[in-house]
Amino acid sequence: MGCHRYVASDTKPIQALAQMFQDGQAPSWPRVYDLPDHVYFSHRMHIRAGLDCAKCHGNVAAMSKVARVSPMKMGWCMTCHKERGASTECVTCHK
Repeated sequence: MGCHRYVASDTKPIQALAQMFQDGQAPSWPRVYDLPDHVYFSHRMHIRAGLDCAKCHGNVAAMSKVARVSPMKMGWCMTCHKERGASTECVTCHK
C-alpha cells in the first residue's frame, strides 16, 4: 500500500484494496512481476538510488490495466546496474 496511500486513494477500487490491506487479506490477482525465489530484490534500495518507479514499471498511472513493460531478466538488470555504477557482484541480487 506504499503507493496507494497517495495515488488514486479517493477511488472506489483503491479504497476496497485499502480495506483488504487493513483486514489482512491479500488481493486475488495474478502478479505482474514475479522474480525467481533465488533473487533478492529491494524496492527500498532502488528508491534510495533515485530510480523513478516508471523506469521499471512504466507509466502505471496511465494504464487501464497494469502490464509488464520491462523483462526483469538478469541481463536487463545488469545493464542498468552497469550504467548507474551499481554493484554487479552476484551476492547483490542472489541469495
